[in-house]
Amino acid sequence: MNRSATSTPRFWPYAILAYVAAVAVGTVSANPLVNYAHDQAASYAADAAHQAATTTSLLELQTAQVLDPGNPNYRQQLADRYVAQGELDQAVRVLGGTAGEGIRKAGLLIRLGKPDAAIMAVQGVTGTDTAVVRSQAYLEEGRGADARSAVQDLSSDTALLQQALALAAGSKAADIAALIPQADSATTKQRLRRIQSGGVALAQELYAGGLYQTTERVLATTPDSSAKFGLLAHVALSKQPVTRQNLLAAQTAATQGLKLDPANLPLRLLLADIDSQLGDQAGVANQQRLINQLQSGKI
Repeated sequence: MNRSATSTPRFWPYAILAYVAAVAVGTVSANPLVNYAHDQAASYAADAAHQAATTTSLLELQTAQVLDPGNPNYRQQLADRYVAQGELDQAVRVLGGTAGEGIRKAGLLIRLGKPDAAIMAVQGVTGTDTAVVRSQAYLEEGRGADARSAVQDLSSDTALLQQALALAAGSKAADIAALIPQADSATTKQRLRRIQSGGVALAQELYAGGLYQTTERVLATTPDSSAKFGLLAHVALSKQPVTRQNLLAAQTAATQGLKLDPANLPLRLLLADIDSQLGDQAGVANQQRLINQLQSGKI
């Protein structure tokens, strides 16, 4: 539902938020507008769902969630938008207490480097998804035995992949061979073999799951290569919140990778972007010069 220029003006979300605040402090009565609030919540959520990721759309989702805070669909939509914008901490804040939201919250907390909080988020929740996310949190805490135990009796492809990650990170990669025949899909079997191979391939699978601390531990014992340092750069950039320290760590890793492989174009493009975020215009200019040379075949 897209509103025309003659329908509810775009400043209405601000007015509604102000009204809700007034109700909260007792300035006005909520009763006359309860039904209207619920209708408007649905309206703004539907409108936002049909729009691109814009500030206005985000505002409408925020308005819908405030007007109908008990609706988990609005919370999930708002969390989706925050995740798309890289604001994982905001997504965690808006998610509620349902089992599904707890599992999702736990996954986000793991990516935020808070595995202990992730475990608390799924306390009392059962099921395969819960066991997998709990195993991930244990793995990030360095509790390998607990990580393996949490999923050892589960047979879904997702659980098998997590079992393999826990085994490989605990130097038990040989045991992964027994898991491969149990997988349903060819893609899962291929990923299990990648995990079993260890090194950068294992680290890439860990990184894809948001297990950044475990990724770094695996790479610390992996022989140096441009792929290793490129992945370390991506890990540093993925940590939230983005800090200058993380950017400098990413810059250092990318630079080390380029020393090993000066013609690595994706890594040069990444370093140029990192330099730009750091405000290092001289670094950006230097990388752009080298990128141009690579693209023209002069390097």
